[in-house]
Amino acid sequence: MIDKNSLILVGISHHRTPIEIRERLFIPENALLDSLKKLNSSGSLEECLILSTCNRVEVYASTQNYEKCVSAIHDFFVEVQNIDPGVLKKHLYVLRDEQVVGHLFRVSGSLDSMVIGEPQILGQVRNAFKIASENQFVGKNLLSLFSFAFRVAKKIREQTKIGNEPISVSSVALDLAKKIFRTFEDRTVLLVGSGEMAESAMQHIVSQKPNNILVANRTYAHAQALASKYSGWAVDFENLKDEISEADIILTSTSSPGFIIDSSMVKLSLEVRKDRPMLFLDIAVPRNIDPLVNEIENIFLFDVDDLQKIASDNMKGREEESQEAKSIVEKEVQSFLNSKIVEDSSDILIEIRKLAERFRREEVKRTVSNFPELDERVIDGIDLMTRAIIKKILHSPSVAIKEILEEGAGGESIHLVKRLFGLEDTSSKQSFSSSEEESESIS
Repeated sequence: MIDKNSLILVGISHHRTPIEIRERLFIPENALLDSLKKLNSSGSLEECLILSTCNRVEVYASTQNYEKCVSAIHDFFVEVQNIDPGVLKKHLYVLRDEQVVGHLFRVSGSLDSMVIGEPQILGQVRNAFKIASENQFVGKNLLSLFSFAFRVAKKIREQTKIGNEPISVSSVALDLAKKIFRTFEDRTVLLVGSGEMAESAMQHIVSQKPNNILVANRTYAHAQALASKYSGWAVDFENLKDEISEADIILTSTSSPGFIIDSSMVKLSLEVRKDRPMLFLDIAVPRNIDPLVNEIENIFLFDVDDLQKIASDNMKGREEESQEAKSIVEKEVQSFLNSKIVEDSSDILIEIRKLAERFRREEVKRTVSNFPELDERVIDGIDLMTRAIIKKILHSPSVAIKEILEEGAGGESIHLVKRLFGLEDTSSKQSFSSSEEESESIS
């Protein structure tokens, strides 16, 4: 990239980070703006965006100082998210330039999700972009990157079958429930939460025709709205410890930063139920249910990481579609890099012409000043002559630069052209390197 900026990604995901760490780094939507402001205050990030979901927390940035940018993001996680640097180091990954491009395209296309093909992630990426862009944290580099990513995601959906019969965390959770309770017809289901994930879960629950559906939410009106939509009953969130004893299946999906159900509550419920089994499905991050609950007899507790095996099983017919989608991503990454090179080449030619024109004007002015007897007609002739000389001199280099870019060999060549014409410091590095797609760890 001509402006010397690097694209940087620093984050964690379900691939290498367990839920007990992810939930500590999770940033709820209502805290994203403050987090962006905190990152921006370091002065090391020209642009920044935060993607925070159940499966990942990633900071995307554009910067002219790679080391300071990575350090600032690392410090943000340590200080603002209050996590030990040693723990963070084990899980944090760092990507740069084309690595960031490929990663974002795979994430947006749902190829990097816990459940490949799930439809929610693209909406989450769009929302993260919306928050960052509306608050002026997105500039031309992240704008072009994310706009391209959205087009790639659309192409994957249109040209492959990876999104057919969409799978979500909610649907996988309900599949697990069906394996434990063969039928829902004589079961009571309690849904705790009323957000997008809860709504999705409710749709799957209703399809199983349970005997009774209960909905609890901190805002009772929200619980009423969701319950009435699906012929269920709203219950008082403040009386949750009493309500859970009525349910066979409890699915939690709230944005609470702490546990809303603990082992003491569950033990009391079991006494009321006379030890009849209970299934808890905690699809929230941070988790809503204390993991110690799983140690209680006749209690089954599963969180989002426990859904990985079922998700993998459901992927067994999607290998072909997944490979097709990955091929699309590979091609589109190169298309994006080429588009950036072509875009930057125009900037280079403009810079070269501006530089040549500045030198030409200076020399014409100096020459004319030495010959005060020259009339306007001669001065105009000198001006036209020097313009023509500059145009002829720059013609061949301009054509050559365009040809090189069309052949897809522009990155290093642009760097050399800038050095030849004195348009950058010789110690500067090109932004898009040809490194392999491997993450760098923070030392």
